Amino acid sequence: MNTQSHNESQTPTEIHMQLPMTVITTSALFPLGQVVATPDALALLQATKSSTALLLNRHMHGDFGDLCQSDLEENAVALEHNLRVMSVYRLVERSVFKATPPAERSKLDTVWIITEADRSVTTILCPHNY
Repeated sequence: MNTQSHNESQTPTEIHMQLPMTVITTSALFPLGQVVATPDALALLQATKSSTALLLNRHMHGDFGDLCQSDLEENAVALEHNLRVMSVYRLVERSVFKATPPAERSKLDTVWIITEADRSVTTILCPHNY
């Protein structure tokens, strides 16, 4: 992230994402490395008033969001063998999430958070950006 300066056309979320952020914890499962985000993800986070810091905190502490059982198992292996770790977060009210059948949840506002195997970079993106 460019922390040097920002221009007037940037949204508050984009400016916030450029500011250095330190998360201090004693229970994180892995480091995030440099955190980057796609413009689409930033726009969605802002539109849904979602907290980037909260999502990153959930990710690094093992709350991987709306993953199927096989993806949860892959993350368990990834943590043990330093492989890529992925989280899926539906950016909707809890009641909407619970009322949505699992097969339909991919239609909900969603961001993915992916931390690379070498833990150098964590990317926040929308599924269509992958």
